[in-house]
Amino acid sequence: DLKKDIDYDEKITQRAAIMDDDSMNNYFYDVVYYCLDWEQKEHVTNFKIYEHTLNWVSHNIFRKGYLFLGTPENRPTAHPPEDYYIYFIPPYSNETYNDEKKADEVFFIFKPNEEFKNTLKLYSAALIMKNLAEEKNKSAYHNKAEVFKRKLTKYLSENKNTCFEVIYKGEKKQLLPVMGNQYKPENPFKETIDLVASICLDGWFREKYPEMPHFKNQITSRNLSDTVRAGIDRYAGRKSAQANALLESFNLLDGDNITVKNSKYAQHFIKALNALPTNTVINFSDIYTEVFNGYIDKQFGICYALMPIVLLSLVYTGNAVIALKNGAILTASDLDSVPRIVLTDLFGFKYITKPKDVQLAELVRLYELFELPTGLINNPSQHEAGLAQMLFKAQETANNAVRANRKLSGEFELWGEPLIAVHIALSYKTAVDNVRETLSNFGSRFNTVAKLNNFAYTMEQIEQLGKDIEVVKTILEYDVFKNDCAADVSYIMNLERIESLPVSLKEDIANAKENFRKIRDDIPKNMSGGAL
Repeated sequence: DLKKDIDYDEKITQRAAIMDDDSMNNYFYDVVYYCLDWEQKEHVTNFKIYEHTLNWVSHNIFRKGYLFLGTPENRPTAHPPEDYYIYFIPPYSNETYNDEKKADEVFFIFKPNEEFKNTLKLYSAALIMKNLAEEKNKSAYHNKAEVFKRKLTKYLSENKNTCFEVIYKGEKKQLLPVMGNQYKPENPFKETIDLVASICLDGWFREKYPEMPHFKNQITSRNLSDTVRAGIDRYAGRKSAQANALLESFNLLDGDNITVKNSKYAQHFIKALNALPTNTVINFSDIYTEVFNGYIDKQFGICYALMPIVLLSLVYTGNAVIALKNGAILTASDLDSVPRIVLTDLFGFKYITKPKDVQLAELVRLYELFELPTGLINNPSQHEAGLAQMLFKAQETANNAVRANRKLSGEFELWGEPLIAVHIALSYKTAVDNVRETLSNFGSRFNTVAKLNNFAYTMEQIEQLGKDIEVVKTILEYDVFKNDCAADVSYIMNLERIESLPVSLKEDIANAKENFRKIRDDIPKNMSGGAL
């Protein structure tokens, strides 16, 4: 057996001595493929080009492209265009290549040494001898080849940061400086290569997808479906960290509440819907453009698997209804059925349009102003309870406005000075009157769910009401301030009348008065009327 083993080694060594550069490159690529822990088949037969997904690190979402083991000149063209190309240039030949310094191309250059080259020759020779050997001897050569491959992959894995250089747009760099503080020693070979490529391509991706969200959690091709499903089910009240992170990425959450007010994605569609002529719709084709592997929206470049997260927020807040692919109309009242909807019916929806029933968006905003859960108006089963709570809040706010009006109409002063300057008090009076007049008759105008169909306030009127409610709260904070420190101020005012007070005490009184004025004047900003 020992003699046979020696004989195998001698034949491998002899074969290694005559290895040509082209063969060396092919076997080098075999080792790189193995280090990449690759499972992809060749995208084009007999070409080492593979479909590849890369995590766009700065935005936490995958991009699709190609990995090619070869030069641009040898790359096949029989494939659909994607976002990028990663090349591993052949290290063992004098073959030149043309770097056109394209923004979507990244080149990795291997820096070989003699020890690695000699081991690669032996690995290549062992595989060649395996193919040439009789069946009984194939396993012996295979085992020899595996030993050499382990040595080669160990070298690449341990020296990945130094045995490769990267070239992007004509500039050659070492890997470590490119990774900077994102470098992690424990990262395996593939993650390191992907990280370097992502950092290089970041500017290109930003140029191509300038409106892409920065996702809170990483979205991969493998977890995309589960992530989207969780986000969609969030609109039916199924809360989870995964769902919240996805909605937050589109700025569709305010705390734990779904809202569209801070989302540029939602606001884009709201403006489009508000500009629609009566009885018209926004069709699927108005929103999306077709690409090789599906559709992306025309405004933001977001794939149609993710955009329903935004579109459902329009339904949830009463800004839209969606006509699904199966013909069903999805309204805010139907969102509890979302977990049962087949995703393809949602992804391939027919159109979106404005609701034809109650002004749900305006009511949702009113609930937000009253600090009530918007689910009370969105969920049909909660409408009665929600209406009761809204009417209670409306009456409570109207009563506060009456109290605030009395304060403004009376002697609302302290330390011989008005608590609120006269010109400001006049504008406050207008705001208080609006709150009182708007909300005092809610109990009779909207005392049934059916009467909500008569709710005709515009979003501008609702927003103004919200500002005026804040004025009422401000006036009542002034009253808290007055009640808390009136006794102390009265005592100090009596001291001020004493002419024989020591100078130090007069200074203390002056400082106290200055502090009093500062707290008083800061009440609208701090909303705190706590005592001195």
